[in-house]
Amino acid sequence: MGIPDFQTMMLPLLSFAQDKAENSTREAISFLTDFYNLSEEEISEQIPSGYQTKLYNRVSWIFVHLERAKLLEKTRR
Repeated sequence: MGIPDFQTMMLPLLSFAQDKAENSTREAISFLTDFYNLSEEEISEQIPSGYQTKLYNRVSWIFVHLERAKLLEKTRR
């Protein structure tokens, strides 16, 4: 199946964040890993630069877009 694009993962992540608790990127990745039943191979897949995993990169972009839309608020650096 592969890792869904970040637009596809936005709604599940937004529903995860609706508890209004402070959630980390690591918790969001864990939630999406379970939600999409991702394999270890998919979780560890790197972006072409090798700097970070594809999943972490996509979750980070989701946060950027949801923060700009004022749907999420960043509480820490």
